[in-house]
Amino acid sequence: MPLNKHCLTSPDGAQHQLVLSDKAGHSESPIILCIPAMGVPARKYLPLAEALTRQKLAAGIFELRGIDTSSVRASRVNDFGYHELVNLDLPVAIERIRRDFADNPIYLLGHSLGGQLALLYMTRNPGQISGHIGVATGLPHYKSWPFPKNVGLWSASKLIRLISATVGHYPGRRLGFAGREARQIMSDWAYSVITGDYRINGQAVTLEEIEAKRSLMITIEEDWMAPPHSARRLGEKLTHTTAEYIHLTGRDFKRESLGHFNWMKEPEPVAKQILQWLKK
Repeated sequence: MPLNKHCLTSPDGAQHQLVLSDKAGHSESPIILCIPAMGVPARKYLPLAEALTRQKLAAGIFELRGIDTSSVRASRVNDFGYHELVNLDLPVAIERIRRDFADNPIYLLGHSLGGQLALLYMTRNPGQISGHIGVATGLPHYKSWPFPKNVGLWSASKLIRLISATVGHYPGRRLGFAGREARQIMSDWAYSVITGDYRINGQAVTLEEIEAKRSLMITIEEDWMAPPHSARRLGEKLTHTTAEYIHLTGRDFKRESLGHFNWMKEPEPVAKQILQWLKK
């Protein structure tokens, strides 16, 4: 299935790129929309999209605001957070998918922060999405980590907010975590680290209200950023559905493909697990 590029415009004028399969097998075939991790360009997920299409699944990748092909860049005067990503940007992508695939079930596949944004979108838009697939994602609550990593994560969230406020944005490329991120995105992320909950535009968001038909959490060996216990903490918030958990190890990947990001170089094991899960 060829992948086509579409330029989308959010209600506030921000432009983003959606890469999308040009067709699906039939009206019941699922459409898998990939939502990237914080700071990761959508193009990094092309191998995953291609792996999914080799499994006869239609796939899409949506660029997050502020990254790579997006027309927006975080700065002191241009700030944005989960509100813009969830309430302005993702709805445009879903609407564009529906133009080509009016009846196909849509599954949101989120990597890291993308997995959390997917659930936040489903909270805001009940009934639109047929299922959730989280890859190397989890609840970033510091209490989910053992000592001393919990102290380090708590401290890092406080420091990141301070740096973002001082610089006007978060210079993640220079500091080795995430990309050039908006202050509000890092503030929203830090809120989840400290509280274990979510908020959008200052308002609490309750994942417990999601009525997802299905949820799959795939964790990767040697991923300290989203280990299995973090994924389970996120899955436990889905009280209307029971998440299924799959942990991939060195038996599934080459050793150099383990970890939070390296699996993206060898996405076939992830794509195969998704296909098997969808067939159940």
